[in-house]
Amino acid sequence: MTSQRTVCDRWIKWGICLSTLLLTGLLDGALVPVYGAPPVMTITRDPDKYPDPFILYAKGLFEPVYPSTVPTPPESISKVEVTASRGELASATFSIYAFENYDRVRLDASELSSGQHSILSSNVDLRVVYVWQVPHWQRSGLRKGLKQVRLTPEMLLKDNRIKLKQIQADMKEGIYPSLLSHDHVLADVEANQSRQFWLRIKVPADTPPGDYRGRIRIHFTSELARELPVRLRVLPILLTEPGDKHYIMSYRQVLASGSAYDTIDEQQMRSQLQDIQELSLIHI
Repeated sequence: MTSQRTVCDRWIKWGICLSTLLLTGLLDGALVPVYGAPPVMTITRDPDKYPDPFILYAKGLFEPVYPSTVPTPPESISKVEVTASRGELASATFSIYAFENYDRVRLDASELSSGQHSILSSNVDLRVVYVWQVPHWQRSGLRKGLKQVRLTPEMLLKDNRIKLKQIQADMKEGIYPSLLSHDHVLADVEANQSRQFWLRIKVPADTPPGDYRGRIRIHFTSELARELPVRLRVLPILLTEPGDKHYIMSYRQVLASGSAYDTIDEQQMRSQLQDIQELSLIHI
């Protein structure tokens, strides 16, 4: 009886393992499963409901947006609103869901004005969120040690049409996507897909409080363009430095010449360290 139970248990375990391998595709061409994206859904365009061939919408600041993300009606927006204190680096995000293919969407951000006061456009940084495949390894369970790939929206670029292989090749040559010099953003948006954009506003410490207004100009084609108003409310306060807390981040770059990923020149290091300091990360 014990022997039969042992054999039965073994067959059950082998059946579970076999099912797991079949589900992950490892027995059919050694496929690597991709996780992280919501189910593929689309919106049927009703011209009465959606007069434009696109939808402007916004999710939560830290809620990921994938190409397959579909907006819900309450998420549609007609403007971007941000609240910040003086001296703060404030962020906002919005996305475009397109009903048609657009292979060269251009976005420009203006300065923000309040009466005679203004925040220069050089303090308004606009980028497109690049979604790429990041490898992960299962840490526990029946698939422990198996490689997975997760779609991860995390890299902020000026041009998302750059392919990942090109980014890796540029980084080997010491060219980093974050250092692209042009102020505008270029992006492609495929039909029935979403593209997320990230807005970062640096509010100088001497900025008078008030409501500052500007706009983001979106050029879909030479004949189709829209303006997305931006409203920044600057509070009459200054945030104090947390004296009892220190924030730190891992920093691998080395000041040297070469083609390795971790070697950068002085200009790149200064730019990166300045960005780190502006995020209140004073230790590396």
